[in-house]
Amino acid sequence: MYFKVLHKKLSLMCALLILCVGNVQAIWYESTGSAPIQRGNTDLARQEAVRNAVKDALLFAGATVKSAQQVTNGLLTQDTFEVRASGVVNDIQLIDEKKQGNHLYVSIRADIFADERQCFTTQYRKSVAFLPLRIQHSSHTKVGSVYQLPQMISEQLFHRVSTTTTHIDPRVFLPSQIKMKEGMNNNNLRHELAQVSKQSESQYIISGLIKDMSMTERPEAKWKSIFSADPERFFDLQLYIYDGYTGQQIQILDYSTQAEWPFDTRQMTDVSSRRFWQSDYGQAITEQLVKATGEIDSILKCQPAHGKIIESTGDTIRINLGHSNNIQVGDKFKISHQANFVDEDGNDHPQYVITDYEIVVTDAYSNTAVGKSPTMQLLGNVQVGDIVKQID
Repeated sequence: MYFKVLHKKLSLMCALLILCVGNVQAIWYESTGSAPIQRGNTDLARQEAVRNAVKDALLFAGATVKSAQQVTNGLLTQDTFEVRASGVVNDIQLIDEKKQGNHLYVSIRADIFADERQCFTTQYRKSVAFLPLRIQHSSHTKVGSVYQLPQMISEQLFHRVSTTTTHIDPRVFLPSQIKMKEGMNNNNLRHELAQVSKQSESQYIISGLIKDMSMTERPEAKWKSIFSADPERFFDLQLYIYDGYTGQQIQILDYSTQAEWPFDTRQMTDVSSRRFWQSDYGQAITEQLVKATGEIDSILKCQPAHGKIIESTGDTIRINLGHSNNIQVGDKFKISHQANFVDEDGNDHPQYVITDYEIVVTDAYSNTAVGKSPTMQLLGNVQVGDIVKQID
């Protein structure tokens, strides 16, 4: 299906029919494209310039050159804009147009979805910060006095991700919990995530909520006296994966199990002991953590690896990616500014404003790298906090 919008309109609101499967994330990208005006044909130049701008946005979003070309081919035809429901580009707005000499320059803002049918991965490991798990019902920890169990489970998850994953660079396990509350608006949540991201120098943030650790009894236990069965205890966990740079939620993961609780419910249970973790209940938790570790690694494998500029001087910058992320001397990056814009309905959206600046890595360290402009160009508009993404 195609939706046509006349090019005379400044705002190209291309409402596409998108089939959403699972969690689909969209981020706005602002980019500029140009094209020569041949034989006075401004319409044709505009179409080509928009194609180039959309292609640059797709490449920065993580698409391959081939896939970006496939999306932009046939995007615009004749004197109208036609946008095909590709499942990748959801919305395009033309925000500026100007002529310089015999060239036409257009600036567009594109709402780009991460297409779940494809995995635009890089060789870079994603920097991740872990937050302690919260517990929904604190009263559940009173049974067996397992007050430290949420902390122990948090540390176990961080250890497993640190030692068994291949696409993640676990930066830090932060002692404080994110100040998330049910009903928190997006702006407040985005601010909290940005603070955690800055503190940990990590792009992605993983937090979670233990929703149930209550006790139950097997039905047959009621009919037994001397040989009554051990009660069972539930374990329901919900994990959240966020992009700390944009404040967007990437995925929600749910895990649920139950197992016999062999310990005295009236006595304190040593949740750090081998006996606890070798019990049926401890092993049931471990099984869920193993499953969660694999799923987190698989999900982040297909997410883009962005870095942030932490220092900028002249033609040189320092970014918060390094050897731990597989950064190598000679790697090339493109710089974008991070900003927000408010739509017609008053909703705030994060966006990347893609620049022409490029840098090449000259030195790499454990968690940082230094890059310079290959043309010795002064990076005058580049600021601390700007985003970098690898380019081929």
